[in-house]
Amino acid sequence: DYFKMNLPQHTNSLTNWDAFKAVLRGQLIYLNKAQKQKNEKIRTQIEDQIKNKELKLKKKPKDNKLAQEIKLLQTQLDNALTKETEWLLKKTKQREFEWANKPGKLLAWRLKNIKDRKRVVRLLREGKEITKHEEIKHEFFKFYAKLYNKI
Repeated sequence: DYFKMNLPQHTNSLTNWDAFKAVLRGQLIYLNKAQKQKNEKIRTQIEDQIKNKELKLKKKPKDNKLAQEIKLLQTQLDNALTKETEWLLKKTKQREFEWANKPGKLLAWRLKNIKDRKRVVRLLREGKEITKHEEIKHEFFKFYAKLYNKI
């Protein structure tokens, strides 16, 4: 359909192909977003049903039918969360595979994450909390200057 509607005679075929890829990419993004929203809505509905039934079960603790319905809903929720986790795992494996021949990008990404986790964002000095980067740097400078002057 795309090529029938968008194939003017004066446009280069490579330009048409690139435009088709852009349109297709947009449609795939739209479909993926719609599927995510649908899954999120289903998960939210199941969680709400579980909450409502648990409240009813608190009022009638001996209602076995209600307890079975809650177990069934919990199983459905577990299945939905398992599917989501499987998708995230698949996505992670795909990213690792794509970056396998480009260790520089993968290594830089991992090092950046490690570096961010080791960054000092808060310092307690004489009962005062310091959060500004320059002040933290100054405190480290003073500490090490004092330390090396003692040696």
